[in-house]
Amino acid sequence: MYNSLLTGKDWLGELLRGHPNRISNSLRMQKNSFNALCNLLIERNLLNTNRCSRVGVRESVAIFLTTVGFSSRQRTTCERFQHSLETISRHVKRVAKALCKLAPDLIKPTNLQACPQRIMNDPLLYPYFKPHIDNTDITLTDWRGAMFEPKGPKNFFNKRHSRLRNAIERAFGVLKGRFPILKGPMPRYSFKRQVQIVIACCVLHNWLRANYNNDCYFRRVNKANLTHLWRKRMMPIDSRQSHQDIEEQSHFRDTLVAVHYGR
Repeated sequence: MYNSLLTGKDWLGELLRGHPNRISNSLRMQKNSFNALCNLLIERNLLNTNRCSRVGVRESVAIFLTTVGFSSRQRTTCERFQHSLETISRHVKRVAKALCKLAPDLIKPTNLQACPQRIMNDPLLYPYFKPHIDNTDITLTDWRGAMFEPKGPKNFFNKRHSRLRNAIERAFGVLKGRFPILKGPMPRYSFKRQVQIVIACCVLHNWLRANYNNDCYFRRVNKANLTHLWRKRMMPIDSRQSHQDIEEQSHFRDTLVAVHYGR
């Protein structure tokens, strides 16, 4: 059925030998980072080429990146790589599981005792959020609309909190921009496979952020001005929060403002 002269291996070879933009557009990753990722998975013994298999490690990784990078139907990926639906599905699963094994090293909080440079270098944030770095998800519902007031403690808090929230918005923006499969709806994978794909995408995001910070997706979002986000909408209270949680968050917010406002 799949009898094209341009096999998936040959197509990947063209990408690796061709213009840098081709592989970036096709796999959402630059040539050096793609090769480094494949070498990492081989060195960690997470992926190995089976002599009996027609699909090597690099092609296997490319199949996964194509799937998550375009959220296309697997039959489209079958045509691109000239493999059966079963083969494509098997390699998506294979790479997702391999990446998930890197999660303990790549998806974890940084040193919570150290103040991030972004906070230290921003006079609107430092020293106000210095002792409260892991308490930034605070309800703003009680002060909805206060951001438009010219002065006052409510505006004081909301402006600073919105700057921190914008960092979260940008992180998810880059993640979904590189891996549109996360925008949904997810293809008809099992729930377990969907969870693996989400974790695998987060692993790739963090690995690229740590090793290839000059990646085009990071450069693009760093240039974007997203400060308008907090003016457009407020994050609703999570319906799963208890009244006690909301009261505790509100008390923390009020205490924070009382301590720092007017300094």
